[in-house]
Amino acid sequence: MDVNSRVELSETTNANVKVVVSSNSNMKFAAYLEKNVLSIDAYNPGISTITVDINGKKFNLDVNIIDNEMSSTLSCIDEKVVLISLESGRRAGNIEMELCKS
Repeated sequence: MDVNSRVELSETTNANVKVVVSSNSNMKFAAYLEKNVLSIDAYNPGISTITVDINGKKFNLDVNIIDNEMSSTLSCIDEKVVLISLESGRRAGNIEMELCKS
């Protein structure tokens, strides 16, 4: 998802990003930021509210990860994109993704 910032943010140069809280202890998350694009990896299906910290600013996101079995010839596209604005402070959002198994 896009991060709205006046400067280009990347973990390798000027940004510290991490998932600091998950409301579901059975789910694990990792976050990455490169050129103002935030990527979140989810390990295990379920519903959770996560808190992402980017350079000390915290954003709450509601996440619903669905375990989906598909053939290897198909791909998953089911994502609701949320714009996070570093200029306006906190903003809650929703993300829905499918985990695909071939």
